[in-house]
Amino acid sequence: MLKDWTFWLVLAIFAFGIPFVIDFFNFSDLLKIIGFYFIVNSLFSIGLSLYVRRRGAFIGIVIIWPIMFAIGVAFGLVPALYGYALAGMYLVIELLAFYTGQQNDKDLENQIPIENGFQSI
Repeated sequence: MLKDWTFWLVLAIFAFGIPFVIDFFNFSDLLKIIGFYFIVNSLFSIGLSLYVRRRGAFIGIVIIWPIMFAIGVAFGLVPALYGYALAGMYLVIELLAFYTGQQNDKDLENQIPIENGFQSI
């Protein structure tokens, strides 16, 4: 997964590209915060964590997206007033989405995180 360039491209687009476009087109504050940062990025966080879990990747990969978003906040793409709180919220959403539903897995305690999912030998 870490070698997959599309994974990194999508993360960069959501962390840096979308905030830049939002700032460039001067959307209203309500649309920026509720529409893009809360709804779209929260759905992206859920999808990303489910993708990581489905691929059998290491849980540590899910912290990359909130860290990249926080870097965008540090560069001024998102106001720091709520940007760091959003990054923390994305991390919590990802962790909840990653761990939800695993209680029904038959071999939960025997699972081993494998990079790029299970592959034939």
